[in-house]
Amino acid sequence: EYFYNATGGERWLENSGWSNDTIPHCQWHGLVCDENDDVIEINLNNNNVMGGIETLSFLSRLTKLDLSGNRLSGEIPLRFASFFPNLVHIDISNNEFGGCVDMTFSSGMLHANYSYNNF
Repeated sequence: EYFYNATGGERWLENSGWSNDTIPHCQWHGLVCDENDDVIEINLNNNNVMGGIETLSFLSRLTKLDLSGNRLSGEIPLRFASFFPNLVHIDISNNEFGGCVDMTFSSGMLHANYSYNNF
């Protein structure tokens, strides 16, 4: 829910579940969980998500992150890839990120797209 508030969630194009404390997080739009209810995928592409992504660093079980086509900005945190040792798919293309970025991922990475930003 912190990510929702930090990225303008009330203005997302689709935000079902995110602002309702009675709905389990695994049923929120764009989230996929494993059998232990850990978030393993975030799929919020083309959804008017704004701001930074620092608030995602606690999701160590994440395998897929697709935030492409949004209005995310700021710098990618140092050692961003090390926060997600299980990540095999990342797409943060078509946003407004800037600065320097260290996108050194594990050998298991299958897809990494961070094009069309301001790096």
